[in-house]
Amino acid sequence: MIVPEGARNIDFVGHTDQGGRGDGVQVMVGGGHAYVGHMFSNGVTILDASDPRRVRPVGFFTGGDQTRTHHLQVADDLLLLANGANVVAMQSYDNLRSYFENSLADSITNRKKFRSGLSIHDISKPSEMREIAFLEMPGLGINRLWWPGGRYAYVSAHFHGFTDHVLCIVDLKTITKPEIAKNNLTASDPTAFVTSTGISPL
Repeated sequence: MIVPEGARNIDFVGHTDQGGRGDGVQVMVGGGHAYVGHMFSNGVTILDASDPRRVRPVGFFTGGDQTRTHHLQVADDLLLLANGANVVAMQSYDNLRSYFENSLADSITNRKKFRSGLSIHDISKPSEMREIAFLEMPGLGINRLWWPGGRYAYVSAHFHGFTDHVLCIVDLKTITKPEIAKNNLTASDPTAFVTSTGISPL
């Protein structure tokens, strides 16, 4: 094992290959389990982390081919999951400059079917993660979200007709029927939120 020279007061206690999926992005922990969102593997790996020295994969959820699920939040035996286009699988760049100069919508040169929106999962039985709701958000999907529990989730979503992601507040009053909060961005009227974000519709 190679110990980084800059490591201080941190001990290495265990390792997992995440079921052979090394592209983990965000990790959330709850109920003795860790949930790992992936950038390229189109899903979420569920790890039993009750013994940090022997972390092991016990499940995998996928939103389907070409659906990136890299960002998630866990609270109250629930998991909220970002669903969106696996942009890497649908684009081609000659160089890094092309990546940074193009808008996300312009970057997709090989469009394929994917899910776009917010999925909600029951994780009361962690190894049997179960989807209980899905809020469709037409466009390229969710990039980030924040939800520590409670009624509202805050989502960065790329709606159809926009050049970039915008803030969207999701009302979770009825957890199995999430909806975009009133007086906020709506899929039927995406211009309603433009003024305060400075992001322009196409």
